[in-house]
Amino acid sequence: MKKIILFTLVLFYSLSANAALNIPHIKLELAKLEGSKDKNTGLAKCEELMTQINQEDKGDKNSAEFYTWKGIVTAKMAHYRKSLSLAKETKNLLEKAIIIDEKNSDAAALNALGIMYHRVPRFISFGDNKKSEEYFKRAISASSNLDTNWRYGEFLMEIGKKEEGLKLLKIALSKASQEKPDEKIKEKIIQEMIRKYES
Repeated sequence: MKKIILFTLVLFYSLSANAALNIPHIKLELAKLEGSKDKNTGLAKCEELMTQINQEDKGDKNSAEFYTWKGIVTAKMAHYRKSLSLAKETKNLLEKAIIIDEKNSDAAALNALGIMYHRVPRFISFGDNKKSEEYFKRAISASSNLDTNWRYGEFLMEIGKKEEGLKLLKIALSKASQEKPDEKIKEKIIQEMIRKYES
């Protein structure tokens, strides 16, 4: 009996130590925050996700996935707090992720860097649309999916290349999966962007 209990405990701790990130959950919770202007709710959710990331990925804190999703959640926190230090931390985390494996999580780290270089001010080493586009192109080349086409398309729309951007937004819609809850939310956002442009 003691041997069975001991084996069970060893198995439990072994599985816990190698627990992987619950990426679908992280993506869904981040998707719910898209367009939200409620700073307090957004920050609370980001802090909750950060706790989960730090607790769940106990097996390998040097994995590309760990750096990617910690970086993306940190970017969201930087946005809500208007924090330059968090923006710099985000950059460091995402760059570590792409050094390890730029294709991880469907090129999410490359995509996030593309967004940051477009939207974060130049005086903290961002604000560079040329570099932003380079990251978006690398992301689509690594993994052409809903997110990479959406964000590159959105970027092109915002810099005035509306026809090219619209084409990518429509490609993004074609890649949406009804089996992924986060993509159901994103699909509606993209549809609204297209509707506004075509109306």
